[in-house]
Amino acid sequence: MFDRTDRPPPDQPLSCSFWMFHPFSRYGPGPSARPEAIDTLAARCACAHVVLTGTGHDRRVRRLLPLIGLLLVGTLLAACSDDGLTSGDERVEPAEQASPAGAEADRTDDKCEPGTEVEAIEQRDVAYTEVDGVDPNLLSLDLDVPAHDACEPPPVVVFVHGGGWRQGDKDGAAIEQKRTLFTEAGYAFATVNYRLSPEPHDLSDPDRVTYPTHPQDVADALSYLDQQAEELAIDAGRFGLIGHSAGAGIVSTLGTDASFLEDAGLDPANIACTVSLDTEAYDVAAGAEAPGMVGLTYQNAFTEDPEVWAEASPVNHVEGDEAPFLVITRGTPGRVAMANAFTDQLAAAGDEATVLDASPYTHDDVNRLLGSTGEDVITPVVTGFFADCLG
Repeated sequence: MFDRTDRPPPDQPLSCSFWMFHPFSRYGPGPSARPEAIDTLAARCACAHVVLTGTGHDRRVRRLLPLIGLLLVGTLLAACSDDGLTSGDERVEPAEQASPAGAEADRTDDKCEPGTEVEAIEQRDVAYTEVDGVDPNLLSLDLDVPAHDACEPPPVVVFVHGGGWRQGDKDGAAIEQKRTLFTEAGYAFATVNYRLSPEPHDLSDPDRVTYPTHPQDVADALSYLDQQAEELAIDAGRFGLIGHSAGAGIVSTLGTDASFLEDAGLDPANIACTVSLDTEAYDVAAGAEAPGMVGLTYQNAFTEDPEVWAEASPVNHVEGDEAPFLVITRGTPGRVAMANAFTDQLAAAGDEATVLDASPYTHDDVNRLLGSTGEDVITPVVTGFFADCLG
């Protein structure tokens, strides 16, 4: 470690002084001063007199001192040369000192040449994770990345299909027109599968797929895209989530409960915005307590435990730090009121939330017509929303 008394504030240059570098310490052998620390020292000191010290009783230190001294001096000289420093007491200021943001830009420039085009990428049935005994198709995604400038990777719109948490597929209804809609707008487009609850319903199976598996799987898919962003030529720092029906419930969960993303190793700030296409799953308890097929569908996917229903409800996770939401609803007054209540709660917490009543569209119309030629009720609203939050 470096031992220094009377250390000046970090924003002030250091005067010539003696710094101590310990090749060994009582905590174990090995240099404890990292190269970047030495570079930082050289960048702030007009001259650097370095004294190598070690434990007096350790002969290894004395044998290694000449070698370590040479290495350290070489590192300091190189740092001084790179930073416009001389070996005397005068500091020669570089022509321009880049800020951290500038440094990051320089690193980006090293990886790409403006004007160089990256060809379009099309990948199908990509395994984003593996689970023993699970059909690989249920843990896969499709990805399309439009051709783009190498220095401007596109943000990613991620679509999550519906189907009552028990059926459906990433290659489902009207997916091609959605793929065309978003890639032509300049976004990468991913559509994601996830493990499904029983079809038909089977409440008697305690080992069936239920919450929280569905959002966990989609979070894992996002994490995969984030980890592979450079190879896939995408900007995973800007995800736009969109889902229909049960998929809308899943993206609403991910948009309000940061724990799923954090558990998957993803920064929740990477979610730039969320579009929910016609769901009632903002309040899972209300669905699970409903009579008939609706209640059965919710209990099949969210168990019969009211505590799980409460934990699974996006309305119970709004804290005021959510990314913008666009909620599209339609149908009965009660269904529309539930969507309005959710957006009102987001707005009351300080979040940006917009609701669109797409009546007289049916539930299927909201999914089937998005991106279709001439559709002017939901398509321009969705594309305008993503333009604002993704750029």
